[in-house]
Amino acid sequence: MDTMTPPPRLVLELGSYFGYSALQFARRLRQSNSTSGPAWRLVSVDNDIRALRRTEQLLTHAGVMDRSILIHGTLVRRLLRVTFVLY
Repeated sequence: MDTMTPPPRLVLELGSYFGYSALQFARRLRQSNSTSGPAWRLVSVDNDIRALRRTEQLLTHAGVMDRSILIHGTLVRRLLRVTFVLY
């Protein structure tokens, strides 16, 4: 990674399935932003409520749920909420 490039502070995940990728994104965000404080955020949008529940369990167990936002629904239906979260 280029030392002049700041680490990413936001990941928008579309579809969480088992939550494994959300967990990996959150761990990477936490790792790359450890010196700049807790200013990172993971947003995951999924239409399957069961997938979001699994994701929530994984993120809670890993201790990163406090920096994560899980949104139930399709991106088209939730676009306004996602836009609000991103800004």
